[in-house]
Amino acid sequence: MKKKILLIGGEGVLGTEILQKFGDENNYISLDIKERKINRRKSDFVSLDICDYNQCMSIIPKLNPDGVVHLAAVSRVVEAELNKEKCIQTNIEGTKNIINAIKSCSKTPWIIFASSREVYGEKGRNVSEDCDKEPINIYGHSKLISENLWISYSKIYNSQLLIMRLSNIYGSIHDIPGRVVPSFMKSILNNQIVNIEGGGQLIDFTFIDDFLLVFRKLEEIVNTKRIKSMCFHIAPGNASSLYKLIETIEHIVGKKSKINILEARSYDVEKFEADNSLIKEIVPEISFHFLEHGIKKYYDKLCTHFSSIEKGIQKCINFKA
Repeated sequence: MKKKILLIGGEGVLGTEILQKFGDENNYISLDIKERKINRRKSDFVSLDICDYNQCMSIIPKLNPDGVVHLAAVSRVVEAELNKEKCIQTNIEGTKNIINAIKSCSKTPWIIFASSREVYGEKGRNVSEDCDKEPINIYGHSKLISENLWISYSKIYNSQLLIMRLSNIYGSIHDIPGRVVPSFMKSILNNQIVNIEGGGQLIDFTFIDDFLLVFRKLEEIVNTKRIKSMCFHIAPGNASSLYKLIETIEHIVGKKSKINILEARSYDVEKFEADNSLIKEIVPEISFHFLEHGIKKYYDKLCTHFSSIEKGIQKCINFKA
């Protein structure tokens, strides 16, 4: 019998990718404040605002899941800085509401929580999971507090807990346009100026297919056996500069760009490169994409996707005619 798994925040970028890739294989229920996305999969959907305590207490215990994947969040550093109260309410108070609701379930589900490299602050290269946590922005603080809330719950209720510390996942056609990779790709393809805040960044870009492979293996593990609770990076451990990213995109799409350097933002982590040895022990078959390979696959996805849309529009036009 398939396990019942709640994807809280299932209509976001990662949830959408998980449901498209694995939705027909698993008994997922997507819970989100966003509207259900169409033409995707057969899995169930329940409208839920995690900031609403009464909603959480009414809905989650009735579903009584075997596992919970907590993806819901204000998920961008810039958005969190511009709306700190929303970040606190969603990322911290929302986590408390989910935990309180799960405590009312008749069984104790395993938990997979999506956290972030932002919990470390400015640590540079070869950052291990036990490195000091000194976040420099509200998003990083909110994720660290949420981690600790889940850790406390896990210890008290003897629940399996896996915390994924993610690093700049790219490559989804559902990605938020303002994120760095889709933003740079769009600017270069449209012959627009590429704006860079600062320019000294080193970023451990993670291709979406690598995340999905690791996520799938983790889910298989917690569904079939007990393992100790742990935190780990999902990142290639091979940071690139923004200039390398731009050069890579230019080479793949066959266009050159103009770069405009803006003042660095005080709340941005400048350099991060993960030590990913732990996740390679857990999922030894993972081989992370190099940036140029991931960007090429992302570009091919975009070409295929938007070509399909154009063909679909043309079919509609021809049909109406």
